[in-house]
Amino acid sequence: MIIAADLDAREEPEIEFSKGYPISTFITPELIAHCSALEHLLAAEAPLLVPVRPTDAHKLRYVVGDASAEGFFIATQYPDLSITTRGGLWEDEFAEGSSNLREAQNFGNHLLDEIKAGKHDGCAVWA
Repeated sequence: MIIAADLDAREEPEIEFSKGYPISTFITPELIAHCSALEHLLAAEAPLLVPVRPTDAHKLRYVVGDASAEGFFIATQYPDLSITTRGGLWEDEFAEGSSNLREAQNFGNHLLDEIKAGKHDGCAVWA
């Protein structure tokens, strides 16, 4: 906040902007929601520890998925070649948003459900 206040107090910005891009933009409700979420995620004194290396080279999962304006589908393949899938339709209000958001939500929901069920303990997940 101090650095932002210092930059705001300067008469001329040091940054050169490309032609056609505004020097400043409006703060949107979506940005405020994202900042609130980050404050919540980063509120702990100690960082969250998440293991990122697999404990077994043979524990590999492949996950593929896609999301459109209307619906989504995602699948996970396991080493025994079995596959779990989920698919469905978005609520109308969510379907109007960004397709990037829908695809991230699709992968996030699927992987969180499978992680909670213990299906990815100690493995590498390729998405």
